[in-house]
Amino acid sequence: MTPDALTDRDAAMVRLERSVADVQAAYRDVLRDVAVRVHPELQSLGFRLLASISRRGPLTAGDAADAIHTDRAVVSRLIKDLEKLGLLEVTPHPEDRRQRVLALTPDAVRRLAPLRGSGRSLLARSLDTWDVADVEAYAAFNERLISAYRAYFTEGEQPAPEVG
Repeated sequence: MTPDALTDRDAAMVRLERSVADVQAAYRDVLRDVAVRVHPELQSLGFRLLASISRRGPLTAGDAADAIHTDRAVVSRLIKDLEKLGLLEVTPHPEDRRQRVLALTPDAVRRLAPLRGSGRSLLARSLDTWDVADVEAYAAFNERLISAYRAYFTEGEQPAPEVG
């Protein structure tokens, strides 16, 4: 075997890494397109914040950062941008004045309404033709991958391979 030849596992990993990157890119593209439909100046991360508030109700800035998996400094900048666009209302927390509560403006609610559709997620609609067993297998594989990531990055060690 030449140094350039890939084993079957190597080739499968290359294919998997490409497909994961393609899924991530497609998701970013969809978010960007949807954000622009809400407001021409809205960025995809701002859309994710608005969508989280739409689903969960008003959030503190810290909870918003957790909801969109980013840090508070990024959320702080997003809040300013979204306020300027007229899509976000920020009020002091009624019980802790140091915190701020983020809520959608009526304009944001109106702009987000057409995107709600049937209430089913893009993922659910995209997998409509998949068998239930395939959806369950895909979910199980994702859960295993997430578990492996967490074990590696939090414990600093590679997870043991599953047997069987």
